[in-house]
Amino acid sequence: MVPLLIVLAVLVVAAYVALPLVIKASQKMAMRPEFYTLTPEQLPPSLSEYVYGTAAALREHGFEPAAYLTMPNQVPNVRAYLILLMNREAGDKAMVTAMIGEQDGVPTSVTRYLEFSTRFSGGELFDTYNARTLSSFPPGPKTLKTQVPSVEDPQALYRLHRWQMERSGVAGEKSMPEPGQEVAYLTRAMQEDYEQQVRNGILARDDAAGVYRPTLGGAYRMTWGLMFPFNLLRLRALRRREQDLLAQFRRETAQETLAERKRASDAGL
Repeated sequence: MVPLLIVLAVLVVAAYVALPLVIKASQKMAMRPEFYTLTPEQLPPSLSEYVYGTAAALREHGFEPAAYLTMPNQVPNVRAYLILLMNREAGDKAMVTAMIGEQDGVPTSVTRYLEFSTRFSGGELFDTYNARTLSSFPPGPKTLKTQVPSVEDPQALYRLHRWQMERSGVAGEKSMPEPGQEVAYLTRAMQEDYEQQVRNGILARDDAAGVYRPTLGGAYRMTWGLMFPFNLLRLRALRRREQDLLAQFRRETAQETLAERKRASDAGL
C-alpha cells in the first residue's frame, strides 16, 4: 500500500505543475477594455452601499465622480464595478472598485477596495490602495505602489497617498484627463499596465484574438504566487511592510502636527 504522505506529495506536485497550465490556457485580458454604465441595481446591496457610500465620502475631500462603470468581460469569470473620481484642484484621481468572481454564474468571491492614483509628467506613478488580495503583476520601474489593507478610512488613505508623494521629492506637473476624457484615460492606463507586463515577460500579446495571455513563465509565476506556501510568505511580507510604513507615517505626521501647533502658538505670542 502506498503511504498516504507519498500520495499527498504526488498530488501537491501535480497541482503545482498542472494549475499554471490551466491558467495559461484559460486566462486572458482584453486589449481594448469595454466599459458600460453602472447602475445601482447591478450590485448586491452590501456592495452598492460600499461603492456609492465611499464615493460620497470622497466628495468631502474634493473628489467628484467622473464615471460610473462596469466591466463584465475584461477577465473570464470576473465582473468589475467601479466609480472613477477626480480631484482636479489637487491633480489626484480615485477609484472605488468592487469585483465579483463567478463560477457558472454563481458568485464565489468578492473583492472591494479604494485606490488613489497620481501620475506626473515625467512618468512617475503613485498608487495607494487598501485591497486585501495579492497582486499578480509587479509594478513598473517608475511606479510606487503602496498597499495598506488595514487603512479603511478614505481620508486616512488619501493622507497616506499624499505623504508618499511628498517624501519622494517628485517634481513636475500632474497629469489629468480633460473633462469628458476620463474613460479614455483609464483605458490607456490599463493598456499601459498590460504592456508593462509584456515587457516583464508575464503576458504576451495575441493580436489575432485581441487579448493578452500569460506566458508559460508568467502563468507559473502568477499561480505559484497565490498558492501555499508562497501566498502566506507574501502576505507576511505585506503586513511587515505595512506596519513599518504606517509607523513611520504616524511618527512623521505627529511631529508635523506638533511643529504646526508650536508655530501657531509662537505666532499668537
